[in-house]
Amino acid sequence: MKEKENGANGFSGIETMIPLMLNLVNKNVMTLQQVVEKICINPGKIFGIENEIKVKEKANLTVIDLKKEWKIKGENFESKLKWTPFEGWNVKGKVTDVVVNGKLMMEDEVVNL
Repeated sequence: MKEKENGANGFSGIETMIPLMLNLVNKNVMTLQQVVEKICINPGKIFGIENEIKVKEKANLTVIDLKKEWKIKGENFESKLKWTPFEGWNVKGKVTDVVVNGKLMMEDEVVNL
């Protein structure tokens, strides 16, 4: 994308999406089932990705600690962008582990690339 090559403004929401959505659950704005539908089930349908773990198949899954409380700090992001409009927000719910195609990519909040 040409605008990205020239340094277009914007921010990544990949590291804040889940905790911000879970904040809506904690405030009774959405249910946990609605969050799962919006960030997992519906995108899977759109892109033709099955949302099912099968025996002898490589899994793709995210483990979330729903009780983990923490403060959003851009300086701690894994992405290159180190700022967020949500800087300093207290949130509850954090991704702890990620498996992609059967490979453990994040374990105990540490990225394994």
